[in-house]
Amino acid sequence: MIAPKYDIGNVAYIKESAALGFLETVQIASVQQYNGSWVYTIQAQISQPQNPSLYGDRTSIISGAVLYFSEGELISQCEALVLAEAKAQQNLAAIQAKRSKNCT
Repeated sequence: MIAPKYDIGNVAYIKESAALGFLETVQIASVQQYNGSWVYTIQAQISQPQNPSLYGDRTSIISGAVLYFSEGELISQCEALVLAEAKAQQNLAAIQAKRSKNCT
């Protein structure tokens, strides 16, 4: 079996977010093997409502959640920067096209 790409405590980037131009880092909390593939977990903090009294009994106070990622969903910083740069270039091209069309 190939060793995991990331170890506990390593920082990785979410591939899908980087492809959309957002650089979101996650810190690996655990590494598990599932059906021959590596699965990584992170601890995500959940923000609480600004005023819990507005929500009454419908609100359950949860301080965090565990999210699971496959190895293909996480990438290194350099890979994330390449994806984010490509998206930024697409956005810049779209802005320049709008400016040339609509502005004199």
